[in-house]
Amino acid sequence: MNFKEITFYFPYYEVSGVPVLFTNIAKYIAGHYDIKINIVDYENGYMATQLKEVAGINHIVFKTGEKLFINTDILVMQSILPYAMRPELIISKTTRLFYWNLHPDNFFPWVFPFQLMRSVPKKHFAFYKNFLKLTFFKKYNSIKSFILQAWNNKGLYFMDSSNLNLTSNLFDIKFEKEEYLPIACSTGEIIRKQVLLDTLNVSWVGRLCDFKIFILIYFIEKLSVWSKERGIFIKFHIIGDGPDKKRIIPSKYENKYFKIIFVGRIGKEEMDNYLMHHIDVNASMGTSALESAKYGIPTILLDMIEYPVKGDYKFRWLFETQGYDLGHKITKKDFERNNDSLDKMFSQILSRFNELQEKTFLYYKENHSIDSVSKLLMANANNTKLTFGDINPNLLKKSFLRRFYDKKKYGI
Repeated sequence: MNFKEITFYFPYYEVSGVPVLFTNIAKYIAGHYDIKINIVDYENGYMATQLKEVAGINHIVFKTGEKLFINTDILVMQSILPYAMRPELIISKTTRLFYWNLHPDNFFPWVFPFQLMRSVPKKHFAFYKNFLKLTFFKKYNSIKSFILQAWNNKGLYFMDSSNLNLTSNLFDIKFEKEEYLPIACSTGEIIRKQVLLDTLNVSWVGRLCDFKIFILIYFIEKLSVWSKERGIFIKFHIIGDGPDKKRIIPSKYENKYFKIIFVGRIGKEEMDNYLMHHIDVNASMGTSALESAKYGIPTILLDMIEYPVKGDYKFRWLFETQGYDLGHKITKKDFERNNDSLDKMFSQILSRFNELQEKTFLYYKENHSIDSVSKLLMANANNTKLTFGDINPNLLKKSFLRRFYDKKKYGI
């Protein structure tokens, strides 16, 4: 390794994908590498709370409204546009940056940074892209140059093809080689079991929110019909909660063979036990899909959509996905008229369950285990040549709206 210190930056209080990911990887590195490890988090942030008893990990306290100087060999952070970084953060020009693109919107240039304004550009993507190119062409081109600079200097990695493709489409960038650093899930082991031929326990894991709720409702509708037609009893466990829970009205979908169970939001350990002991099949997206895969539970991937699903959506197994894609925005390519993908998958569950277990667990182990992802991150971090001093100073300047937003939200 050509570095002796690595720092993970993500100040956040709640349980969420990025802090959980960084926590698990920092813990792995602490146990397998002779290197100094820092985390930048709030006093009682998620990473800080979870790692306070782990030897070899130093906590750099982040405080809202107070400047913080970071001088480290490698700074690992979720991809972000330079001008959108927290105003408290001051980074040494010699610090090498490792951007991990962990959400499709990481490089999305919001002209109006306020949450209420964010739905419009996403619903009118092509129009907004042309608006940026014509009205903010200098900023648009400087962002494009920055992304290419980070990529060419091995300082940028995408978690999957969905994230890479959105960035590519928004900025008309053709990445010569598709290299990924997939997300990881906590350590698991295959739990071998048999399923009953007349009863199945199927689950959803995840928040009940805007871009997830409609594909979940579509899945419930299809599964309800399938259970009734096949005469197979299905208990559908909804593990999670959120603002759109009210959209799921059990009486609309339940029948003699189909029952909905609202489990609600539960802790990590309780969720692991629930999946291991109560669930035969899971349908989810993102990290939630890996939570079942790590136990060899056959896992169906669902994709993102912000309005009711109309048409014949094609379902797929986790181990069938391409480019580490754990859920993308649904397009016309995700539909096939009169396809029988769901029927085929549940027929496989009843006839080839153990084979599905093996394939699911093997996919998780080779692509998303803490061991495989941590080793890949360390190897890639060793290659980054992107320093904070390389960033175009003009791209660090905040607009009036951004300064107003920072002042209102962070007081600085």
